[in-house]
Amino acid sequence: MIRAALIVFAKEFRENLRDRRTVMTALLFGPVFGPVFFAAMLQFSLDRSRVGVDETIQVAVMHAEHAPNLVGYLQSQQVATTALAGDEAAALRAVTDHSARVVLDIPEGFGAQLAAGQPAVLHLYADSSRTGDERYAQRLASIITRYSQQI
Repeated sequence: MIRAALIVFAKEFRENLRDRRTVMTALLFGPVFGPVFFAAMLQFSLDRSRVGVDETIQVAVMHAEHAPNLVGYLQSQQVATTALAGDEAAALRAVTDHSARVVLDIPEGFGAQLAAGQPAVLHLYADSSRTGDERYAQRLASIITRYSQQI
């Protein structure tokens, strides 16, 4: 049984060596194009996954008057803020129609909660299906976490 398999393997191997296209494909596409293709895909993945530290993030802020110090801190961390009026539905609409990548909603009792030493809740809206928007939201969340640690 094994001898028959080896005979068939040797026959197929010889026939493949005779076929120039097969030899060229095996020698060219594997060793040459494999690493080139891998490097291109790796570079593409890195380019899509990073948000530069020096890149300015555009954030629509709802009710910025409830936390002027937070908004000032965000601006000092290269976050460009624009005002957005409305409620939760307006924030969701701004994210879904792509007029804003990230929306930060500051509730009315934010300052009072901070003054009382209670956890102060912020609402961050972003479209997680869009890779760039998700990265912006993650970076904004980390900036807000640093602000929280400072105060």
